[in-house]
Amino acid sequence: MTPPDRTVWLLAAPSQTQWANPDLLLPYGTLRTVFKSREPAWESPERTFSRLVEVFADFKPGDCIAWMGGDTLITMLAGAALATLGINEWTWLRYIGRDDYQEIPIAFDRIASTPREAF
Repeated sequence: MTPPDRTVWLLAAPSQTQWANPDLLLPYGTLRTVFKSREPAWESPERTFSRLVEVFADFKPGDCIAWMGGDTLITMLAGAALATLGINEWTWLRYIGRDDYQEIPIAFDRIASTPREAF
């Protein structure tokens, strides 16, 4: 059963679905894939970041972020995009093996507008 009004933001579709099947995320919410499998973040980090900021404008409290492998840069850019939008709480769906995920709540007390403010 899909939780009502909860979106699972799959950062990038896996290229090898026999090991990472996005359908496994459906019990956690409505699946929304941000990038196709052949759109690597490293080709244009600026474009990737801009697209994440644009897409995450629809991000709601309680939504989840999932990553099924591939380019790790997209995970860093996703966190930066959420911070840019002032979003400081979300759930990370961590793959823990076989067909299982662990929900990890992520929360920051505040997000600094400049790196110096963080310290």
